[in-house]
Amino acid sequence: MRANIRAAADHLRHDSNVLEQQIERGGLLIVGAEYSLDTGEVDFFDGLPAD
Repeated sequence: MRANIRAAADHLRHDSNVLEQQIERGGLLIVGAEYSLDTGEVDFFDGLPAD
């Protein structure tokens, strides 16, 4: 599942010139996340800025 999320986020980041320009300018951040139906928690794990 996470591989699919990473692939989808990567597709959004690189397959649209408009989105890619916004990312490069710092105006957009595309982050991969997994939602648990059991707990209701969201785990953000792909594309987060480094601390």
